Amino acid sequence: MAKARQTIPILILLGVAFALPHIWNSPYYMHLMVLLWIYAIFAVSYNLYLGFLGGFSMGQPAFFGLGGYTTGLITAKLGWPTGIGFLVAVGVVGLGAFIMGFPALRLKGPYFVLMTIAVLGIVGNLSNTLYKVTGGSSGLRDIPAPVIGIGHTGWNFNTTNYYYYLALGFLIITYIVVQWLIFSRVGRGFVAIRDNEELANSLGINPFKYKMIGFVISAVLSGVAGWLYAHYVHILDPTVFGFNYVFDVIFMVILGGTGTLPGPVIGAFIVVFVPEVLRMAAEWRSFFFALFMLGMIIFMPLGLWGFVKVQQGRYMEWKAMRYDQGAPMGLQRYLAFLAKDYGRTLGDFLSSIKARFSKEKDQET
Repeated sequence: MAKARQTIPILILLGVAFALPHIWNSPYYMHLMVLLWIYAIFAVSYNLYLGFLGGFSMGQPAFFGLGGYTTGLITAKLGWPTGIGFLVAVGVVGLGAFIMGFPALRLKGPYFVLMTIAVLGIVGNLSNTLYKVTGGSSGLRDIPAPVIGIGHTGWNFNTTNYYYYLALGFLIITYIVVQWLIFSRVGRGFVAIRDNEELANSLGINPFKYKMIGFVISAVLSGVAGWLYAHYVHILDPTVFGFNYVFDVIFMVILGGTGTLPGPVIGAFIVVFVPEVLRMAAEWRSFFFALFMLGMIIFMPLGLWGFVKVQQGRYMEWKAMRYDQGAPMGLQRYLAFLAKDYGRTLGDFLSSIKARFSKEKDQET
């Protein structure tokens, strides 16, 4: 029964996702949905390392961009099929992650983060410096749409609606692979290292080995997202290695829920669609988006999916408590209880800020 309760909502969501292009006939919003699926793959891949292994890297866009540039060079410059471009991109990203991880994963804390930043800077600089190959700041152009099939009988994903299903299919595969991995023996090793690396080591779990596995798989999945992105936009420039992509993928994971499976997909939806909703605010758009993220961090520190799971548990506890007291129950009363509770949270937050400013003022005088 519990398994059916989890499966039915997933099947409903998948049904809506597959029917959406036929219901929501808007080219612009279909374009955003394609970007949503691609960024969701990127976020799910990063969450594998950040959320389940407990590592923090600022070099994830290096693998995203490397996957895109590799397939772009293979298909646009050499004229090879996009399927070959995919295989080469996955191989290059996986090898690059292994070579980078061999020295980097032996570092801890800020030293590892600094090395990932350095690698991101090196790869971004090379994409500019090797302009005769990569196109430099003008970009690598004319990257073809993917074709699945043999010869002239292939299926060409050269429209937004076709690409929507291609990206959605890759997201479903990525999600299933990560879910299987997390619930496997390797995934349990990831979580053990995240929770207590020294204890995991004492139990015979090799932290370097498991970190390398997680790091390489995370990088390869980011490279897949980069492959999809390159063949969708048909042009790549060095901005894909910029810090905008670093912060975007971090926000996707944190806002959705670090260390959860659906969280990064929800976070990608927030990062893609909330700025579009705030577009009507014109020059205040960035301000309101920052305010929105601040509110989520204050009231939902575990991310949106973490918030949902916590509230589910709290509701059951509140319901049991009200039942023991013989008090009336209902969703309306629970929402009133929540409003009062989060009002206290906001009050405590504002009080802490006021106390901080008062302390600084006293120190100045």
